[in-house]
Amino acid sequence: GGWSAHLRSFDWELATRHDYNSVFGGATTGSGAIGWRVAPTLRLTASLGQGFRAPSLNEQFSPGFGGEFAGNPDLRPERSRSSELGAEWTPADDFSLKLAAYHTDIDDLIDFTGPLFQAENTEHARIDGLELETHWQDADWRIDGNATWQDARDPATGERLLRRASRKGDIALTRV
Repeated sequence: GGWSAHLRSFDWELATRHDYNSVFGGATTGSGAIGWRVAPTLRLTASLGQGFRAPSLNEQFSPGFGGEFAGNPDLRPERSRSSELGAEWTPADDFSLKLAAYHTDIDDLIDFTGPLFQAENTEHARIDGLELETHWQDADWRIDGNATWQDARDPATGERLLRRASRKGDIALTRV
């Protein structure tokens, strides 16, 4: 369930969710976000949220490929907490630029790690990042771009998490 509202230059959203898994039980999570239009072309945002993810059947029971990437029936579900601060600049109806910084803490991250890349829980994981997003559109074309810089680590060891790019981006050109 969720509730969103708008009052003058502020808008906000509150949401809650309940997941139930026959093996791992239930989990209730929530999120909240607020936006403040400080000027006609500038909007500031902040959000907090929680997450829950039970292991998939593949992550639990896959036989893998030659012993690698095998499932693990002893996995625990992931639980996470995230926060984000952002700014969106829209100097014209056909152009916008958004910058956001985020932080996520994950308990029992499900990942394929170890010498044979078996599904395992990483007790704690932390992901800090910065994301830049832009949109431009005219009568016939739209360009969307996104760039992300992130630091994904196991805070207990300081090691980077496997298969998590420190930099990634995309650009799309669409005929509308």
